[in-house]
Amino acid sequence: MFALRICTVLAVFSLTAEGSRKCSHKKQDLFIVVDGSRKVGADEFNQAKTFLQDFVTRLDVGLGKTHVGLLLVDRKQKTKIEISLGQYDSKNSLSNAIGRIKHHKRRRSDMAHALELVQNKVFTNKDGDRRKVSDVLIIFTSRIHPTQLEDVLKRAHKLKKKKVEIITVYFQRTKMAWNVKDELTAIASIPQNVLTLQSNKKLRRTLKRRICPSVRAMHPAKGCVRQNHDVFFVLDGSGSITLSYFEKMKSFLIRLIEQLDVGSQSTHVGLLQFSHSLKTKIEFSLGEHNTFEKIKEAISKMPYQEGGTDTGNALEVVNTEVFSENVLYRPNVSDVVVILTDGEARDRKKALEEAGKLREKGVHIIAIGMGEETTVATFREDLKLMASRSSDVFTANFKKLPYLVKTLTSEICYARPPKALKCAHQKRDILMVVDGSSSVGHRNIKKVKAFLQKLVLELHVGKENNRVALMQFSEKAKTKPEFGFDRFYEPRQIGRAISKMAYHAGLKTMTGYALGLANDMIFTGNHGDRAQASDVVILVADGGAHDQTQALENAAKLKQRGVHIVTVYIPNSKHAGEFKHVLRNIASSPSDFYTSNFDELKYIAADLVKVVCSSK
Repeated sequence: MFALRICTVLAVFSLTAEGSRKCSHKKQDLFIVVDGSRKVGADEFNQAKTFLQDFVTRLDVGLGKTHVGLLLVDRKQKTKIEISLGQYDSKNSLSNAIGRIKHHKRRRSDMAHALELVQNKVFTNKDGDRRKVSDVLIIFTSRIHPTQLEDVLKRAHKLKKKKVEIITVYFQRTKMAWNVKDELTAIASIPQNVLTLQSNKKLRRTLKRRICPSVRAMHPAKGCVRQNHDVFFVLDGSGSITLSYFEKMKSFLIRLIEQLDVGSQSTHVGLLQFSHSLKTKIEFSLGEHNTFEKIKEAISKMPYQEGGTDTGNALEVVNTEVFSENVLYRPNVSDVVVILTDGEARDRKKALEEAGKLREKGVHIIAIGMGEETTVATFREDLKLMASRSSDVFTANFKKLPYLVKTLTSEICYARPPKALKCAHQKRDILMVVDGSSSVGHRNIKKVKAFLQKLVLELHVGKENNRVALMQFSEKAKTKPEFGFDRFYEPRQIGRAISKMAYHAGLKTMTGYALGLANDMIFTGNHGDRAQASDVVILVADGGAHDQTQALENAAKLKQRGVHIVTVYIPNSKHAGEFKHVLRNIASSPSDFYTSNFDELKYIAADLVKVVCSSK
């Protein structure tokens, strides 16, 4: 088992290098667009230039291999192609040419015109673009000026129709605002193609993965041809939409569904329109129409409801009538719900609860906020709480909806079917006991938190399923439960609570005292402990115990009452051998004892979940 874990870790670490080698020997036409306006700071511009100089030397540049070109975005009259595709056939000459590019720092640059040049003067046969060679466009940009955004989206859409893979890199090194990210997502081919100017090493690694042909295949030309889906649309028909915009939403839906592989043996589509709870209705059920033409006709004839925004009621209908626990429509097919709304739910609490129920069933939720930026900002956080991931939230005004078609097609097509986890429908009370002593350190405690969050996502947590509690330990005075089994039932709620946990940085490691609290306070029917649920302790520590005898005694007491103990030891001192012996003896069996370092914790998460979920 230990050797297997080492091999797994080595395989993960070598994956990037191996993928890079495979990609470096593939022919590609790679064109780079760089914003040279004053919105881009001098430091960021120079960092991008240095990065690109280094990056191109790692590609297989040359005649008949990868061709690279570059355009610096300026005012319309001054924007020009600095380097044509294939102009340089050696890495060094190409790198030197990039190094000679100057930052013009003008007030504004014309990105729409730049993309027009790329469309008409770059990715055409007469300008060096090669047939049967992958086309990739990388755009380094700050925020697109609002007056240009629609034209930029139009140009990007035309390039994507020509099968050009678009990757956007945000110039700022700070975290992107949600509205900027949504704009760049609409420009890029898929959400994963939106990157930021981080450390050169991290950006280089990420970018190389994104331009790899095996990754770019995630952006389908048309249709979810790789697997079947059940896609159910939840459409806002409230009075705030207005009839003209409702018609635009219908047109958008028709264009989106046209991209899906609809058929009796492939993707099934259904639709619910909601407003006031009395008006909300399923317009057509999953599989009711098995051809795109019939679906198009049904959507075209669908009348506009008007009324309030009872999103919670709508999702309740989806829960009880579409993806009911009693009716498994197609159990081995991925389930996707796409919510389109222009405002906050009047029954907000119910909406969040019903969305949570859908996610627990393995339904992938995509949420689209429609309207002007200031309006969407008022309810976007609720969309994030409803969606499966924050990256599954998209926003656009009604005019720009069509530019999301390709992006959403990718998101729907690559939603995975629910996994048949051993943890599903089981009842376990899982207490995570975490070392908060000073030897862990502020930097490493963040890695431990990330590891715990990953575990929670895999454990099929729910009120009626597995529950999770958390205790941090160090000195006696500081050691206490952070939250009990009855506090949070949603993975994301637990994840946030783990993230907010204040690090003790205690001077002692009172492992025995912590296990004593678990025995005397937690697994006694308190803090939400359930009599009918199996009890599990996951102990994560970088040292043994200052109260070693008590630790072994209390571990024995826990095991006597049927608590399954899994220990994770992170060697972090000269007494590693002694501490390892203690943690191994605390575990229920040798196979329940793991060793790792802080950087590799994430690689043992899957093994740990298997052990926990198969425990009796």
